[in-house]
Amino acid sequence: MSLIINFSLNANAASTLTFRSITLTSNKGGDGTQNGSGGTGGTASGGLYNVSGGSGQYASGDDGGGGGGGINEGVGYYNVSADSGGIGGSSSDFRNLQAALTLIGASYTLGPGGNGGGSGNTNTENMNGSSSTSVGAGGGGAGWYGGAGGNGYLGGGGGGAASYSVARNGGNGGSACLILRYKTTVDTAVILYNPSTSYTLPSDTVTVSVWLIGAGGNGGNASAGDGNSASGGGAGGMAYHDWAIRQAATVLVSGAASKTIVNKYLVNSSISFGPFTTTNTDGGYTIKHTSLNTPIVTIPSNSIATATIMGPGTALIQTEFTETANFFASSGTYVTIVIVGPNSTYTTANMTNVDLSGTDIRGTVFSDCNLQNANLYAAIVNDTTDFRTVNNMQNLRSGRIYGITTLFPTGYKLI
Repeated sequence: MSLIINFSLNANAASTLTFRSITLTSNKGGDGTQNGSGGTGGTASGGLYNVSGGSGQYASGDDGGGGGGGINEGVGYYNVSADSGGIGGSSSDFRNLQAALTLIGASYTLGPGGNGGGSGNTNTENMNGSSSTSVGAGGGGAGWYGGAGGNGYLGGGGGGAASYSVARNGGNGGSACLILRYKTTVDTAVILYNPSTSYTLPSDTVTVSVWLIGAGGNGGNASAGDGNSASGGGAGGMAYHDWAIRQAATVLVSGAASKTIVNKYLVNSSISFGPFTTTNTDGGYTIKHTSLNTPIVTIPSNSIATATIMGPGTALIQTEFTETANFFASSGTYVTIVIVGPNSTYTTANMTNVDLSGTDIRGTVFSDCNLQNANLYAAIVNDTTDFRTVNNMQNLRSGRIYGITTLFPTGYKLI
């Protein structure tokens, strides 16, 4: 059972994650533009729950830049006061994301976006928007006297730039990321960035939750000129999924579990040793049976619980189960087949109620076996057939036994 989560975190395209045949996709937010609409929030799909990122805010003309969008539909703001840059869109909780972030560390938190650059001219061309420090929040837009947009953080959109007399750049969109939370005997959470491509969960994981956040769009650039400002980038989309992982091996619970089958030697006859009921509640697994003692029995079709008798003796049957979503592949020797015939030794075998009528048991030793209610009518013995250490012969049916008839334990006689 694979516990490897495969993912691709992309700065300029959709980010994806695949685990247990489920694929999540979180799209990058759109980039901001000069004197125009904000970048749209990225969408998401494939999760149990999916949410789009917030759009970056519009900006145009002789004004400050727009704020970048925040994850979970946190829309970036336009100017909150005359000529200042827009505030980045905030990030908010989604499917207990904040609890996972808190588990990672106090520095990871959802919250407000970066502030916009001020409206004054105290630092012309450098009235920069502030970068976000909240996971998934957008960067602030530049003030109208010119400046760069603030960067978004972990999926948040970048803030838009503004120009006074020189060109300025918008803030970078926050990188795509993956937050994992899983439980073994303890609760653990991690946050992953580029260039990671996979994460292997511990073998005793019982639950796992994922939040896949697409990259934020970049804030728009502003070319030189007092009448240029740019909108904020949109935040990345976010997909959430969780899995319950019942980690166990498939084992038999009834039918052939720890079964011993005793049969007389009839060459080329068949013995059924199924059916099988297992602990595997997933279904969809396959079964393979193998004889570990092919001179005794063979398995004509390894997917069918039927053996063919080849010779006397004892054979173990190995049964293998393939892996499914919640159960490891496993194997075991659940079935023992005892074929009673000549020149063999059987130790502690339970032969209660077994029909051995007409069986050739010359040279055969029954050591500490239970033959209660067994049928030995017309069995063929010789001077090396040995019943003397049989532990139970109550109600043994013998009738006529051909050959030597004095090989029974003290106190037993033929009737």
